[in-house]
Amino acid sequence: MCFFFQFRDGRYAIPSFLWIPEKAAVSTDILVPLDNCPSPVLSITFLSASSLPLALPPVIARGLGWPEYKLGFAGVNSRVGEWLLERLAGPSQESREEDVGPRIRGWAFMDFFEIPEGLVPLFIECNFRGRKVGEEGWS
Repeated sequence: MCFFFQFRDGRYAIPSFLWIPEKAAVSTDILVPLDNCPSPVLSITFLSASSLPLALPPVIARGLGWPEYKLGFAGVNSRVGEWLLERLAGPSQESREEDVGPRIRGWAFMDFFEIPEGLVPLFIECNFRGRKVGEEGWS
């Protein structure tokens, strides 16, 4: 079986923290598999980014301030966590037995993976959603 690597520029060197929404959007788009690919695709995305002086890695990953109180902004990790929650909460339990699309597949490299606290378990849950018997090593 032949595997393809999907490489799209995820913009590691973003000019400032104002680019966090675009960085999160590009990172999540890479995790959604291509529809018309004959073989499985290994998508690799980087949630981290950096450039001096306005886009330091802690600020990009974690955000700054208290965004829940409208005093600051959410980082890439929080935005990706919200996106994953939306994807995983999608259809009802009855329709989850069927093929739930789009399936999230790939590797996500990130800085400060412990913030927000539930981000890593969300990525782990993606391994078990939308799998079919006999596909991707699932037996």
